[in-house]
Formats: sequence, structure tokens, C-alpha cells
Amino acid sequence: MYRRQAFLLGLIEAFGGELGRTDCQKLLFLAAQQESDTKYYDFFPHHYGPFSHIVMQDKRRLTELGHLSDEDGFVLKQTAGYMDSLNASDHAAVVRLAASMGSVRGRELVRRVYLAYPHYCCRSRVRRDMLTEEEWAKVRSKWNTDLSPCLFTIGYEGKTIDAILHSVIVHNIRSVVDVRRNALSMKHGFSKAALRRYLAASEVRYVHHGELGIPSALRHELFGSQSYDALFARYRNEILPQVNASLLELRREVSEQGRVALLCFEASPGCCHRHVVAETMASAMPGLHVFDLSEDRGVSA
Repeated sequence: MYRRQAFLLGLIEAFGGELGRTDCQKLLFLAAQQESDTKYYDFFPHHYGPFSHIVMQDKRRLTELGHLSDEDGFVLKQTAGYMDSLNASDHAAVVRLAASMGSVRGRELVRRVYLAYPHYCCRSRVRRDMLTEEEWAKVRSKWNTDLSPCLFTIGYEGKTIDAILHSVIVHNIRSVVDVRRNALSMKHGFSKAALRRYLAASEVRYVHHGELGIPSALRHELFGSQSYDALFARYRNEILPQVNASLLELRREVSEQGRVALLCFEASPGCCHRHVVAETMASAMPGLHVFDLSEDRGVSA
């Protein structure tokens, strides 16, 4: 069992052994925001505020292992012992959270999260029902409203699908263009079908231009800056001229959608061909701003 899964079970136990889906997500979110040592999950703005697909993945796994009941909420099959299994820092974090929240659940819990972390409710379907007009105006003033055209780039190495969705949403990106040669991944959420589904649920377009990828055979024996420079020179001079149709489609996507992100694997743009694609777009579209999101942790709340 992963440490984050043990933490999840301990939190459910501390709050009485049963939590609704929304309550559990919000409490885990608060734990992640308030305790740096317990940031086991990333969250993104979704229909009812901060949400994590990885939390739901863990729920399915813990149900399979017999720790949780097979029902909509988070319900322990046994109601004791999980808190005792936590290490000292995790145990103390859960105790502090339980003490600070008491019996706060449901509407009041959601309200507290929205008011304290405004940009996480930018996609909420219930935000107007939860907040007064004055609160609504204050929350909305904190959102990132920049809609100016921009070509972003991002690598998902070391990131969860939730962290990627967070960056995409809070930067008002309308379309993600996958520039991997093969859109496959063992990492949850990053194979083509899953990524398309998760982005669609967040009202973001997904486009795959595998022709813009680099054949895996060319990526062998890359050691140091010289080998990367040689690879990207070959990519720029030999591969890109053969895929002009894809480059034209990408230009059209940027022109029509305004805020587009090029997605690939590598964390550093300097180790990824996406920076060459971005430079090519910037040369073809004067005035286009390019910004890499790999180090992004989102817009400050």
C-alpha cells in the first residue's frame, strides 16, 4: 500500500469511518494545502471544486483490496486501526485537520474551500448556489482571466494527470496538442484515450500530431548537451520539413483556439523536441508568445 493510500484510510477513520465523495476530496485537498508533508495528491478545478482523479483511482484499488466498501462514498469496511498505522507526522496532520474541521461537511465545507482557494472553483457548477453575491464577486476577482493568444509547452514527467489538468485549466488553455510520436504511457491518464477523456471532461480539446514526434530510435545514447543539440538540429532540418501539413494544422489550431499547449513527456523543454516545434511556430506567427509550464504550480490562490 502506498503511503498516500494509508493516509487516505487514516483520514476517513478520523472523520468517523465514512465520507461522501465531495467531502473526502475537499478534506484531502485541505490536508494537501495546509500540510506540506501530506501533499500526496494534486487537485484541479472541476465541477464541484478541487478534484483528484488519483484519489478516485486509489478508491477503486482500496476497494479491490477490501479496505473500502463498494459504494459511491468512501466507507471503511473496518472502522479502526488505520490511524495507528500512520507515521507520526501523518498522524499529527490528520488529527489537526479533524480538530480544525470538526463536523463541517457538505455545503459549508465546500463554501470554506471556495472562499479560501478561489481559483479552484472556476469550473464549479454550484458556485453561485454556494456563495453570496459579494462572495461571488470577490472569488471571481481572483481568477486568472488572461485570454491572450499564447503557445504553452508542458512535459508530464514527474507530474500526475491532476497536476497537468490544473496547469491547463488555470491558464485558460483551450486545446492540448500531443506531440509524442506514440501517445502511449504506463502512467495513469497519459495514454491517448484516457488523456482525451480527461481533457474533454474539463472542456479542453485534445489533438494528437504524432508526425511531429521524434522516432524512438533517434533518442538512444543521448548524453549531455552536444548529443541533444545534434538530435534537435537533425529534427529541425530533416524531420520538420517532411511534416509541413502537420505544422500548418498546428498553426490553424493556434489561430482558432488562441491558447494552446504542446504536450510531451520530458520535464525540461531543453531535452524535448517540443521546444523546436514552439520555436518554429513563433517564427511562422510573429508576435506569438511562447511559455513553458513544466515548473508551473498554477496560479496562486
